[in-house]
Amino acid sequence: MLDFIIADGNSIYLLLVASVLVIACLEGFCTLVGFSFSSLIDNLTPIDIDAPEGALTKTLGWMCLGRLPVLIWLILLITSFSLSGLTANYVFWAMLGVTLPFMISLPIAFVACIFITRIAGNALIKILPNNESSAVATDSFTGGVAIITIGTARQGSPAEASFTDKYKQKHYVMVEPVAEETFSQGQQVVLIEKDAGIWKGSLLRASMINNEEK
Repeated sequence: MLDFIIADGNSIYLLLVASVLVIACLEGFCTLVGFSFSSLIDNLTPIDIDAPEGALTKTLGWMCLGRLPVLIWLILLITSFSLSGLTANYVFWAMLGVTLPFMISLPIAFVACIFITRIAGNALIKILPNNESSAVATDSFTGGVAIITIGTARQGSPAEASFTDKYKQKHYVMVEPVAEETFSQGQQVVLIEKDAGIWKGSLLRASMINNEEK
């Protein structure tokens, strides 16, 4: 078994497995310190499954991207791809004692991971209906109020803020002022528009709250 693990044809797939473990550890550490790496990736990733449909958009949507958080989906995709490659190599190794050439195992792993991601993604959506899979389009954050959590935001220098959606999920976004002002830690900011993964916002003032109450 050790000979199979260290075989040349497995190196890329094992590297991908290791990367998944690193991402999982990073997310676990961030959770312990009160920060959601997954939510930040969701809001920084410029992927819009609701965009005009093309072949790629349809395929990604079919593979559950847009219904699962981006980080969870990437972990699922990478895991499916790497395990499919290792499985194909192991079958060939068991029969002939060598692994498949990478250019042969690659398309096998690629095709297999598409279907595995689809099946496993749908299973996750059913298992976690009120948690990770209740992902909402980040465009729906427009008009919402976020709280600056880390740093001071200035034009051209965004800071981290937390936003709670209608499912009571907390998202972490990067925010910078739309005008010449600064946002300090603890201040409330109205999210106006998203540009290249960064939200433009305006400081929530008492007059805005009063107008909303009226």
